[in-house]
Amino acid sequence: MKAWLFFIILVFSLQSLAITENERVNVKADKKILKSVPKDAVALITSLPQQRINMDLILKRAIGVSDQFKIITADQIEKDAVYFESLQLLDWTFDASLGVHDDRSEPLNALSTTRIQTEQYKVGISKYFSTGTSLSFEFQNTDGDVQFGVFPASEYNESRGQITLAQDLLQDFLGRSTDLLLDAGELQKKALEAQFLEGATEFVIQLNQLYYQAWVSQARLVATQKNLAANQRLLRISRKKLNRGTTERPDFLQIKSSAINAENEVSQARQDLANIWRALATSLKFPETWLDIDPAKIPLALDEPVQDSKRLCGSESQLNPAPLARAGLVKLKRQALASEKILQRASNYHNPQLQFQFIGTSNGVDPDRASSFEEFTKVRTPGLTVGLSMKWNIESFKERADLQRAKANNMRAQTLYEQSSSNQNIDWINACKNLFRIERNIKSLKQAMLHQQQRAKLEERRFGVGRIPAFNVIQAQNDLVFAELTYRNGLAEVRKVAWEIKALAGNLENYVMQTLKEQTSE
Repeated sequence: MKAWLFFIILVFSLQSLAITENERVNVKADKKILKSVPKDAVALITSLPQQRINMDLILKRAIGVSDQFKIITADQIEKDAVYFESLQLLDWTFDASLGVHDDRSEPLNALSTTRIQTEQYKVGISKYFSTGTSLSFEFQNTDGDVQFGVFPASEYNESRGQITLAQDLLQDFLGRSTDLLLDAGELQKKALEAQFLEGATEFVIQLNQLYYQAWVSQARLVATQKNLAANQRLLRISRKKLNRGTTERPDFLQIKSSAINAENEVSQARQDLANIWRALATSLKFPETWLDIDPAKIPLALDEPVQDSKRLCGSESQLNPAPLARAGLVKLKRQALASEKILQRASNYHNPQLQFQFIGTSNGVDPDRASSFEEFTKVRTPGLTVGLSMKWNIESFKERADLQRAKANNMRAQTLYEQSSSNQNIDWINACKNLFRIERNIKSLKQAMLHQQQRAKLEERRFGVGRIPAFNVIQAQNDLVFAELTYRNGLAEVRKVAWEIKALAGNLENYVMQTLKEQTSE
């Protein structure tokens, strides 16, 4: 009796040791595994500290080469376009024209002109300032030849310049509407920066979930292979017993059916793993030869994000407040502020347009071009206009439409931000509570798995000596597969939740930016 007890304890201890070894991250890839993969894969795997593909490698490669990440990067490029759109109002504008005119209209009387010939060029520049002030300068030079029916022909050259200064007194008084437009443009630019980080964070989460799915699929394949091996052993024992007449044919058929089902489960698990591996390898643009690798032989390592996420959460009894620096929340806040600026600007433009204008002119006329230009520059013949101008769309349909649209956009943006702020707090509490719960459950799941391993061995031994029917052994094997997969799923699930907590805390944004910085400097 003591010998049997010692044997059971020894088996239990060895099983516990085996589980511990399987859970370790820093396990080197098996030499037999490395022989079965392409040379470029071997070079990559052996260069890694743990000689395994790990989460950090997957994420950094994805950020560097993935097409999906490049699509997300478009937001980072587009942000400047949004800001430039707000600056276009303040752009310098240059215009120029050149023309020749020849008018030979029939004269009305003897004193009328019979022909007018001119060659004219004109250049101008204008600018709108953030103070609501517009300034323009225009210079024009004309070479003319005027012929009359009774008078001698007259040739002349005129140089003329005009400067126009206008100040908005209502819609953009002291540049208040322009400042609102520029502020909105800057906020929209920063919102797109945050949108890029939000998209990058979601991409990281999706990728690590795919990686954990591959790891769990590997574990499922291993579990189903063990189950198949156990069923095959059971089938061999049952066949011998059937031949000796110590078992009945229904029991033998049940075991044979179970072995067939176990073989199908292995085939399905292998196919599912291959599908996930191909999706992962394609998205990361691994060489095509990697698609032919048996994914069951790829050494995948588990990372350890749980402790960092627990520190972010605080204690289970007293959680830390939900961080509000998450890129998605920052994006919505900036969009809400920008919409508020646009609303204020739309309200200003609901007023009439009232401007103070100053127009100054100077010209010089002489048969010689140089002399006419000199007279123009000395302002010997100035002209001056000062006054007010007003433009008012009485019904203001466009202005009212812009105002209503701005109100709707502002309400939308504000509500989305407030809703997201509330959800952030709920998501934070749920994720942290979930992390602590799953971590506790893993310990019991591991213990349950160890018990099921011991039970399966004992049931198989009992069947061998004819103490129990085949159904008990089959059920024990099925329960073992379920327990192993539940435990492995728990190991993956707790890490998924840990990454979600990192995303909610904004930590993944720093990881993405640091990775991009490292790749740019290489």
